[in-house]
Amino acid sequence: MSIDSIPADIGELTPEWVTAALRQAGHVRAASVTHVDCEAIGEGRGFTGSVVRLRLEYDIPEDGAPKSLVAKLPSPDAAIRAQLSSLGVYERELGFYTDIAGPGVPVPRSFYAHMDREDGMSILLLEDLDFVRPGDNVAGCSNEDAFLAVSRLARFHAAWWEHPRLDELHWLVPVDADRFQALLQAVAPTFLERSGVFMPDRLRVLVQRLADNGAYYRQNVTAHPHTIVHGDFRLDNLLFGQPDGEAALTIIDWQVSLLGRGVADVAYFAAFCLDKDQRRAIERHLVSIYHSALLANSVHGYTADQCWADYRFATLTALARLITAGGILDVSSERGRALTSVLIDRIDAILADHNVGELLPVAG
Repeated sequence: MSIDSIPADIGELTPEWVTAALRQAGHVRAASVTHVDCEAIGEGRGFTGSVVRLRLEYDIPEDGAPKSLVAKLPSPDAAIRAQLSSLGVYERELGFYTDIAGPGVPVPRSFYAHMDREDGMSILLLEDLDFVRPGDNVAGCSNEDAFLAVSRLARFHAAWWEHPRLDELHWLVPVDADRFQALLQAVAPTFLERSGVFMPDRLRVLVQRLADNGAYYRQNVTAHPHTIVHGDFRLDNLLFGQPDGEAALTIIDWQVSLLGRGVADVAYFAAFCLDKDQRRAIERHLVSIYHSALLANSVHGYTADQCWADYRFATLTALARLITAGGILDVSSERGRALTSVLIDRIDAILADHNVGELLPVAG
């Protein structure tokens, strides 16, 4: 197949196609890929598509030619792919790797990125960081990993805090508030049906309240001060460490990145990744570390009190994501069911602890 054709599945990641992609991007010149060994990775984690490790063999050695890559392809389900494409999911990640990623940004190196906007097909070829320790949403993490994650996140947020270039990055513009509310209202019944016995009554009520106030919620979390919000900042999307053993963080999966208040990523992380007892014990300190790191990296005029207030409201972000993901994506795998059960318990606890119901308008 030609380089203009985007592989629809693993079987189309042929030596000829990979060679053409690497040559077009300037990563190989004389060498040709002679064999591609494909290995699915992240089983049960990549709900929006497929993630595959490619181990490559060449006809001749060449400096700089990657020995392995990670390929990201969109969902093979045409209906899911169309819905995610309409929300800009694939375009956002390709935009991030095209316009933002580079030295100093905590992401894997991109070797090739391309998208066909007509049919929603896209592909990313990324650096294979097989030396790192992947996070695990279900298992959780240590306090030290949590503190490292939010401090490194704050450095990235500070670098883009009210940055003049943000206005140029059209793919970062959030989905319109009214459209977002319509989406929540459309998928909430499916999410509630799929959640079944996992869903406590008080959270079931809050799901409907958030769906009915989706525009109000969206306007709040995407208000100024603006930075680049990851949007899915959780352990499954975090890689810890580097070859020399130094404490480091790599952030992957930028498919729902957007402009908004950065502390939403911290609230989402706390709700999605931390056992409720652990979260209660370190929550204030976690937010304090994030805020202090912002100030240390030249963010001005954002007080600790405002950061905490924004954090409290942004805990609703975890519920909004649970509703949309549970209503659109197929999370019926064993890991998907385990993750859904754990997340409902954690999110129910954090929303109750912060009494977020009082932060939403009352109907009537």
